[in-house]
Amino acid sequence: MQYQDVEWHSLATSTSIGTATADSKLASDASDVLPLLTGDALEDILRRLPTQAIQRTLRHGLVPVAWRPDHVQYASCGPRGTGYAARRSLSVVARITPTDFHKSVRRVWGRKILARATYGLFASHPQFSARRRVTLCQMIAFLLIAVCPGIGLAVFPASTVWAGASAVL
Repeated sequence: MQYQDVEWHSLATSTSIGTATADSKLASDASDVLPLLTGDALEDILRRLPTQAIQRTLRHGLVPVAWRPDHVQYASCGPRGTGYAARRSLSVVARITPTDFHKSVRRVWGRKILARATYGLFASHPQFSARRRVTLCQMIAFLLIAVCPGIGLAVFPASTVWAGASAVL
């Protein structure tokens, strides 16, 4: 390979080797190309993220991969994550394909996301939730409408119940 001895400054290069090799995961020979984060590594990172970082990761497509108290390095997913990082001057050291990102998020956080989508509104604002479809007043009105004609037929003649039902309707 023509550029086999070029030194790379990225995650794809092993620190013990210090140069890019033929089996490197870099997409081209350009020095500014970011390494691709694998699905297994991404899942491991997503499992270790603190709870407060999950919403930010899902919203912006930026996954924190390394951090110190004064600096965080990210992997970006697609142009949205890259654009957000560029606007905020965030350090991006790897990239993630959207397919790998979505697949890993479903595996790691799929149940949490489903539970929040299903029960989140009921937990935070139950008055706006459709979890309880029939209120107590609606149930009482339904029972009265269902029971009154039956009682009326048992007590009064059918013609009287029919005339009363017609008048009500």
